[in-house]
Parts: sequence; structure tokens; C-alpha cells
Amino acid sequence: MKTHAPSSPAEPFAIGLKPLADDNFLIVDDELPRYLAEKQEHYAKRFESVYMAEEGTRESQSWVSKRIAGCISAHHRDRYEFHKDEQLALRDGTQLPHRRDWSHAPLAGAALWVQDDLVLMRRSDDGWRLVAASLCFPSSWNLAEKFGRPIREIHSPVPLPDKMPDRIDRIFDNLKSDQPVWRANWSLDSDGGLRQDRPEQHRKEDCDRLSGTIWFRSEYQTLHKLPNMRDILFTIRIATSTLDDLLNEPSGRAKVSELARQYAGMNHAQLAYKGIEIGAERLVEWMELNGTGANE
Repeated sequence: MKTHAPSSPAEPFAIGLKPLADDNFLIVDDELPRYLAEKQEHYAKRFESVYMAEEGTRESQSWVSKRIAGCISAHHRDRYEFHKDEQLALRDGTQLPHRRDWSHAPLAGAALWVQDDLVLMRRSDDGWRLVAASLCFPSSWNLAEKFGRPIREIHSPVPLPDKMPDRIDRIFDNLKSDQPVWRANWSLDSDGGLRQDRPEQHRKEDCDRLSGTIWFRSEYQTLHKLPNMRDILFTIRIATSTLDDLLNEPSGRAKVSELARQYAGMNHAQLAYKGIEIGAERLVEWMELNGTGANE
């Protein structure tokens, strides 16, 4: 299956948007049942923490639901099957939530079909705001803290260049409804769990992520401007692996070499934001031993 996921770690603190070459924007793999089971568990235990939506977003949420279903139908029938009355199921027979059962929260229902988290941004007078989300697997942030806020406030802890928030707003304004785009991101952590829910204060206190086993966490994001031109859908697909596992992947040493190059180019504020400035000596030694100069 063709995917748009990067073959090497994405450049940090860069927008890095690229056009999607086709309409297959979802990455679906053998881990799908595990992701969906964990989402169901989060819904059962903490639904009000993982799903939030403003009034007036249901129409856009319904568009997202149809968009996700359309991609599954067109490109992923090896993993899914459609029964009568549009009932969606996995190939092993597992029934997935029916669209009609989530008519009150279509975004939440659609998120139970895929490995991705789903986020809606809406244009308002103060920029692009987060107005709806099913977010089970955040990467060191907290939905309640960010919900309803414009993207410049959402990104306020990120050490970006001064004019970057204005540039992001302009880029979002200029996205085309017929040309979705994608980008990638990465981080390192001492925990390989999919859900890394960290309020901002906790991020500051828990900044040593290089103790014990180090996990490489990648994000594959796609952005879709809705036909109404005032909303944008983000899909966010998380994958985690230990650095040792990363090393054993195809071209693994080249990936580790790229990580080492990017790490060396980050300033203190950027390293601190990613939580990888404490205990870095062991990481740097490991990357230099296993990655630098690799040409696989």
C-alpha cells in the first residue's frame, strides 16, 4: 500500500506541508485492532476528556465522517468490509460503530474507525481555533487546555520564529479544498504509550524523557480544507518504536543518523521543549555509535 509517511525523521519546528499525491490519506496497518480497542477504552473511561466540540460544528463533523468512510471504501477494503445498511466492520468480523449511532457526534464516531485522531479547526476573527476533536493519543499536550483556543495560543509553548504564527494562519487561509496536504513530526520519550496526555505544567515538570528505554514517536498529519472554506480537518496518526527497533528498520541507521543531525542543530529552547536536553549524553553517544555516517 502506498503511503505518504516520511522515510526519515521530519525536520523539527518546520511547517513542512506537502501535497497529497492521491486521495488515500489514511495509513492502516496490522495494529489497527489495538488502536481501536484502546480508543474504545478511553471513550468508556474518559469520553469528556477525549472528545470535545463546539455548537455549530455538527455539519462539518458529518463531512469528516463521510470523508473517512469514503477513503476506507476506496482504498482499504483489504482491512475493512461494508455490510448492508452501511455497517462497517473489520475483516475479522469485528463490528465498528454505525454512523447513525453517532449522529450527535459524527467526529467521535468516525474516529472509532481509524488509527488517527481527528481535529477540526475553524477560522474566526482571532485566527484558526480548535473547535472539535476526538483526541485519544495526544503527544504531550492536553485537549482541555487547548480547546477553543486559536492556533497561535496553542503553539505558544513551542519555540517558533516570531512571525511563524502569522505565517501558519496565512497558509491555512490559502489551503484549497481540492488539495489536501500532509506533514510529519517526531519526538523522543521514555514511554511508548500512544496516549501522552500532558498539561503544560506537567510538561515543564516532567522534562526528562531520556531515562530508561528511549522511544521514537512519529506523527503523520493530513490537513483538509472543507468545502465551506472556514474549517480544516487534521488527521493525526501516531506510531511509536524504541530506538533499537528503529535501528533495525529498513534504512534504520540512516534514520538514526538523520536524528543525530537534527538533534545537533537544535538550540536549548528547542531541546527543552521536546524534553530531550536532560540526560542527553547517553543519547548522543548512542546516536553517534549507531547512526553517524550510515549510508544504508
